[in-house]
Amino acid sequence: YGANGIVCAGAPMACGAAYASKVAGLDRVAVTFFGDGGINQGVLLESMNMAAIWELPVVFLCENNGYAVTTPISAVSRTSLTERAASFGMEATSVDGMDVAAVYAAALDAVERARSNSAPSFMECRTYRYQGHQSAERVMKLRYRTDDEIQLWMAKDPINAWAKQLASVGVMSPEAREAIDADIDAGWEVLAEPVQTVMRRYGLPQPYEQLKALTRGKGINEEGLREFIIGLALPDEAKQRLLVMTPRSYVGLAVELARTA
Repeated sequence: YGANGIVCAGAPMACGAAYASKVAGLDRVAVTFFGDGGINQGVLLESMNMAAIWELPVVFLCENNGYAVTTPISAVSRTSLTERAASFGMEATSVDGMDVAAVYAAALDAVERARSNSAPSFMECRTYRYQGHQSAERVMKLRYRTDDEIQLWMAKDPINAWAKQLASVGVMSPEAREAIDADIDAGWEVLAEPVQTVMRRYGLPQPYEQLKALTRGKGINEEGLREFIIGLALPDEAKQRLLVMTPRSYVGLAVELARTA
């Protein structure tokens, strides 16, 4: 219960599902995901209180990336998130969200607690987003994080860290990692087809290979993509729309180009 147009609206839904499971005598556990930006939402706090009082098998999982859009968590909470959750009378744990094994272990504990004791739990996963909360940040030139901070967190990337950990215990060989990366690149090739079709259809002058190089596999080079869009043979209004709504996938860019060209 997390994909919702209203911040933390999944929390009461999870409580409802957990309550239904408890009444029916099932061993199901409901999990609701939300970000640190929702920690002051009344609906979340009410749901946590209700889950504790009714002893519901539900896990409240907060993905704390440090910022609610551009507002740091320190500006909206004087206590830690686990302290706030514990005040409702539930078990509250904070884990390194960039550590796959740590998150897995904490999640197992929370689910087992819910399943065995019909008790709610709160999990804070301390993580980070490398890109902005929204694409308009680039156009607005918002600077609320330093480059050093971003690089520090990128060095902790969980995919790379987990791959190294698996390699260290002999579970994954360098060749296996290369094969996985190759499969991902092949997926990007499939996604690339709509863009190529759109660019040919509208006779856009920049070569497809240039766009492909900007976006291949490892994410979009934002400056390069910005220059690419500015160079398109489109009206200024159309370019501005693409700059504000810059998608981060081949398919997304194809859709925006199709709408604009």
